[in-house]
Amino acid sequence: MSDLLWMIPLMVLLIGVKAFFSGSEIALVSSDKIRLRHRASQGDRKAAAVLKVERRPELTLATTLVGTNVSIVALTTLATILMSRLLGGQSEIWAVLIFSPIFLILTEVVPKSVFQQNADKIAPLVVTPLRIFMLAIFPIVYGFATIARFAARIVGGKGMRHVSMTREVMRAVLDDTDTAGDVSPLTWSRLRKAFQLTDVSVGEVMIPLAEMTTLNTRDSTAAAIALACGKGHFRLPVYDDQAGSITGVVALDVWKLMQPGIAESPLQSLIHEPEFVVAQQPVYELLPILKRRQDRMAIVLGEFGSAIGMVTLEDIQEEVLGDFVGVGYNVPGYVHRTKHGVRALDNGVYELDGRVSISQVNDLLAMQLPSKESHTIGGFVTAELRHLPVVDETVDASGYRFRVVEATGRFVKTIHAEPL
Repeated sequence: MSDLLWMIPLMVLLIGVKAFFSGSEIALVSSDKIRLRHRASQGDRKAAAVLKVERRPELTLATTLVGTNVSIVALTTLATILMSRLLGGQSEIWAVLIFSPIFLILTEVVPKSVFQQNADKIAPLVVTPLRIFMLAIFPIVYGFATIARFAARIVGGKGMRHVSMTREVMRAVLDDTDTAGDVSPLTWSRLRKAFQLTDVSVGEVMIPLAEMTTLNTRDSTAAAIALACGKGHFRLPVYDDQAGSITGVVALDVWKLMQPGIAESPLQSLIHEPEFVVAQQPVYELLPILKRRQDRMAIVLGEFGSAIGMVTLEDIQEEVLGDFVGVGYNVPGYVHRTKHGVRALDNGVYELDGRVSISQVNDLLAMQLPSKESHTIGGFVTAELRHLPVVDETVDASGYRFRVVEATGRFVKTIHAEPL
């Protein structure tokens, strides 16, 4: 019976060893090589070690093969001895029936699933122990690797590799590259911004309700035309009683304005149903919806169902292309909605307009401020303070101190981002 006291801990240890080799193999195979190359270029030695091991995959696979086989042979031997001590005859059958499912789950299914899902994090951690074990049994590993290469040459050629890249991989490539061939810096910048759209919500690009040009349902068509021509905005949300109660949209294009008697027609004949969205919706999901709509716009609703803003296809496109000329520029009263300002000051300090979007701040300062509760840096500071900010109040986040420089009784106008 005393023999069992050392056999059980040894079996637990061998299960851990077997799980390590099985999981390490799948982690190294599944790890994102482009992302690891990016990390290695920034000085990450463990990422560089993974890439070095990956240059000789046959050695790595031979190492994990030896480790897993030695472990499983030792485990099955101990399991058989254990069952023979406990049950006597037919111990081999009971050992297979009892321990096979346990070994399969604990040394194959669980570690491979966990290691594969976290391959980019785990691969740099396991590469050093694997290399030490490889050096310790290098003659055996080299022999197996040589046999594997020889067998591969006999049974087939190199074959073609299917290369696919996820959105995250493409973003890593773009972040790691300043330019490419004949691609201009402007085009490269737009490519980066296009992939960053996955992190941008509707609330970050929308036009807030206070800046919208709207119509009342009781207004006339002539008043709508005069307002559109005066402001240069030809897509006008229509509200009923209150500005937050948007019931429709009037889209006045050139062809409608050229129709005889359009000014005398009832406004209701020009109103159509709007598309309603929420501020938290990613803009890349909204893009195909807006492309299908004739008015190319949507009304953004708050949690209580009232309108809090509007978003147009052009607003989303300008996130990638920058500000560009649109319909309305030739109208004297037209005011283009440009991006809110960011200005670099001395000592790494930035002056931010309170309405600068969270995504723009994250891109500028290389941080990950949350954008679920608020969509602007002013809104973020207000949410963190939990009251209307006053001048000189501060919020610390992601290595920066956000100081309120200018504020009204209703919102934050200017913020300084100071490195800590």
